[in-house]
Amino acid sequence: MEHRLYSTPIFFQEEALILNHLFENGLPCLHLRKPMATKADCVDLLKKINAKFYARIILHQHLELVEEFNLLGVHLTESARRALSSEALKQLIETCHAKDRIIGTAIHQRIDLLTLPKQLDYVTLSPVFPSISKPNYQPTENWSIHDLSFPFQLIALGGVNARTLAAAYERGFKAVAFLGAVWNGKASALENYQKLCKKIQAIDPMR
Repeated sequence: MEHRLYSTPIFFQEEALILNHLFENGLPCLHLRKPMATKADCVDLLKKINAKFYARIILHQHLELVEEFNLLGVHLTESARRALSSEALKQLIETCHAKDRIIGTAIHQRIDLLTLPKQLDYVTLSPVFPSISKPNYQPTENWSIHDLSFPFQLIALGGVNARTLAAAYERGFKAVAFLGAVWNGKASALENYQKLCKKIQAIDPMR
């Protein structure tokens, strides 16, 4: 079972230090998601992250920084994706791939899977479980994906923690994204992450 981590939406003290520690301990992919941040704020954080980890970072806002910092790729929020015409979205995907970048998006309704370009690299589905970071944010879909076949990777997001990892795996997910399970208690973020990795190893020893 593959995994990735979403950043907290708000900056906090020593964030870059903790992120560097997480990368050093094997974090394969970080979604840098700061919906209210200025470009300058994002630049400041990126400059504090060791450049050797840039190839593991997917950016959600101020996407021009992907090129500037040679990041892994682009995440289109649902609203950003819907704002693009089908042709513009196709062109953006082609541009990303031509530059060896990955590109994905997010959906919250199962039916939207049918409208997405097959050339996307991944899609996050959420919330799969009751959210940890957003109180009262509950699933509106039964996200079991055994019956789904798409060329892009399907990633479980929302409420994924040590207690729900096995359920995500049983529902057919081969990839998950963490948020609150790591960041609830920022001082113990690294310890939280390491415990989750051990849980994944127990569930899916091939990883």
